Amino acid sequence: MYKVVEITTPTCAVCKMLKPMIAKIMESYPHVTLCVADHEDTDIQHFLQEFSIKSVPAFFFVKEGETVDTHFGAITVPVLKEKINKLINEG
Repeated sequence: MYKVVEITTPTCAVCKMLKPMIAKIMESYPHVTLCVADHEDTDIQHFLQEFSIKSVPAFFFVKEGETVDTHFGAITVPVLKEKINKLINEG
């Protein structure tokens, strides 16, 4: 099972901008689940510390329950596709 976990906040302008692009790209990967966790700004600091998140949006690439890659901040289409393909094809 493959997952891309995206951590966002409602006030993050980059998160809002990337949302439609990420949804469109994920249509090309029907066997990869996109999980979006949108955290309120009031509880995000504890969450960020707990999971060592450096900035949002944050992406965790998960294979069979294990995080195999991460990305913090804005992501480009080629980088997102590269990370998803790596998730699917390695190991």
